[in-house]
Amino acid sequence: MSKQYKQFPNLRKMLVINKEEEQEKKKFEKKIFFLMAAIYCEDHHLTEKNKISVSDLEFPKEIKSWILEEKRIANYLLCADCYELVNKAFQHTQRCPHSTYKTFCHECPTMCYRKEDQEKMLPIMRYSGKKIMWKHPMYTWRFIKNLLKNKNKIKNMIREEKRGAEG
Repeated sequence: MSKQYKQFPNLRKMLVINKEEEQEKKKFEKKIFFLMAAIYCEDHHLTEKNKISVSDLEFPKEIKSWILEEKRIANYLLCADCYELVNKAFQHTQRCPHSTYKTFCHECPTMCYRKEDQEKMLPIMRYSGKKIMWKHPMYTWRFIKNLLKNKNKIKNMIREEKRGAEG
């Protein structure tokens, strides 16, 4: 798959970035991955005996408070492997310089995940991407809305950059 947005990293220099908005987007992205991992773990790691309630696990405080507020989400259980992947994803999300305008990590030319981590996360994304629509439709719609907004932002910035280069 060719990288559609080769100018992706340059956009950070071209955009005015609101830090609060950026943190909100990162927090929402963490929630989405958490839900995807929880759905995957629930359906694929049925025989895992040492699953722990997510309300008993350590997470960043904004995620922990969200888990405790949302009873349906607090009922999820995670195995150790999925919990580790969730924490890795949270670290990558927090450090992501493109979070204000990014679409999907696999479209980004700045590949920050190690190959073995990518191989563990892809099945989660592929499987849960379909399931999350039915289990958490409000989060899905918000995610899709953000995705479309960011795709348009990237296209517009690239279009403006081309006009500037031509004129």
